[in-house]
Amino acid sequence: IIDQPLDKNLEFLLGQVLRESKSSWANDLANGNLKLDSNKLFFLLKQAGINQAVVPILRQLREGKLEPELLNEAINLIGQYANQNQLKSLFQFGLSSPNQPQVLAALANASKSRKLSLPLGAAELSQLLNNPNGIRLAGLGKVNDLKSKVVSIAMGSENNKVELRRAAIEALGSYSDIDTLSNLGRDTKQPARVRRLAISELASQRLGLGTEIAAEFIQSVKTQIHQDEAVKL
Repeated sequence: IIDQPLDKNLEFLLGQVLRESKSSWANDLANGNLKLDSNKLFFLLKQAGINQAVVPILRQLREGKLEPELLNEAINLIGQYANQNQLKSLFQFGLSSPNQPQVLAALANASKSRKLSLPLGAAELSQLLNNPNGIRLAGLGKVNDLKSKVVSIAMGSENNKVELRRAAIEALGSYSDIDTLSNLGRDTKQPARVRRLAISELASQRLGLGTEIAAEFIQSVKTQIHQDEAVKL
């Protein structure tokens, strides 16, 4: 049935039937006794929420049996439905995969949206701080051994690109590093965009302090504009 065009009502009804009957077949799916193609496995996750479908999708991904056009969807579905150990397996796959950016994005989204603490430490993440989502994962996992490196990226000590600095500032929010965020927001030598990012992240942690520094930022921008106009005159 899944291979046929389905409208929303049929998808809903089929999903309900699959959920109600899963006790009789879902374990066979997870342990490999029930073989389904990727189209059916994706349906089981998206329309029926059958988490056991993660296992064969992950297996197909690791064994290179998925069509290239399905890789991103498979990675995103694993990120949405996998448990912590399965996400660790996805991470291991991503280390040597050309799809590493998509894997890191899926893991970061899973950690943030699903409030999952992923079993990743400094040893796994230290080589991935050149990727914005690698930085976010360090913060979301509160990997303290990498915090000083994240602070350095946020401060622009190594002439990092804006997208890396943005991710580092978000990670500082995950670390609840109020002091560094405050210093960044107040530092008039920092680019205005970076200061705004720091102030926004700070406000999500400490609204009162964020509002105070935002007012200081606006005043400093006005002062700079007046000084620039005076120089022109």
